Amino acid sequence: MIKHERKELAIRIEKLDWSKGQSVLAMIRRRVFIDEQGIPESDEMDSLDASAQHYVAIVDKKPVGTARRLGDGRVGRMAVLSAYRNSGVGSALMRYIIDDAMKSGLPRLYLHAQTAAIEFYARHGFAAVGEMFEEAAMSHQAMERPLHYQDYNDRIIAASYPSPSDQLVLNLALRANRTIRIFSDTLDHLLFDNKELADRLSDLARSTRDSQVQILITNSQLIQQKGHRLLDLSRRLPSSVHFHITKVPEALAGKMLVLADHDGVLYLPNINDGRVRFEPSDRPLCMRLIEAFDRVWQRSEEDPNLRELGI
Repeated sequence: MIKHERKELAIRIEKLDWSKGQSVLAMIRRRVFIDEQGIPESDEMDSLDASAQHYVAIVDKKPVGTARRLGDGRVGRMAVLSAYRNSGVGSALMRYIIDDAMKSGLPRLYLHAQTAAIEFYARHGFAAVGEMFEEAAMSHQAMERPLHYQDYNDRIIAASYPSPSDQLVLNLALRANRTIRIFSDTLDHLLFDNKELADRLSDLARSTRDSQVQILITNSQLIQQKGHRLLDLSRRLPSSVHFHITKVPEALAGKMLVLADHDGVLYLPNINDGRVRFEPSDRPLCMRLIEAFDRVWQRSEEDPNLRELGI
């Protein structure tokens, strides 16, 4: 069996129509569902393929995964070739499908998850609905995910707080492939303490060995008093989700930052002003702010008060 280190994979997702991609899509599904799982071909290939939106994951010019989405938001036929599982391919597919559905204006996605895949879908924000049931002679769980997020592709110079700034934070998190840096004095609950963001950062942190979420604060008292989903996340994933505290934020004083990889920026230059700058793709600005963030991060440390809570 071919082994693939997750950090070496360059995964590209493309949208396909059944009429153009049938041979490729059917090949992956046949190997996974028919050959491996023994599902009858008459159940696997159906008339809905012709009208569905299909997606294919490509690694080194080779199609290695696929899924489809129906017009009403149902996701299905998600399959990854065995040699490429646990390598981030499935997560890349699901992130793309979620983002594409949001751009299409769908209110929700739903699916029927095989038992072994329930945890995977839960990490992507899907919640169980109803009891388990049998489908194609296998146990399944109905799951759904509301799509509250609004997509923003253009720069915004003066977004209001807290909305749509909270949606812009999620926007950057969905765009990130490897790293998210956050600076907020108290990790503002209105912007950062929500399930969709926590689920997305959890997915990002698990996606590759090099993935990192760095959270820099100046005061942890409010987090200790009220709790915080991102604090809970750092307890579950301490090797990739890091909380640091700094007493002297220096270049970041009075600001709020979210930096996605080396391009995306959500920037509040003055916390008292309340006007947020959003740049989904501005590498020069992002690199300057990363440099400022990293200087402070290097002189920061884990908060002993948070360590006492289990970090």
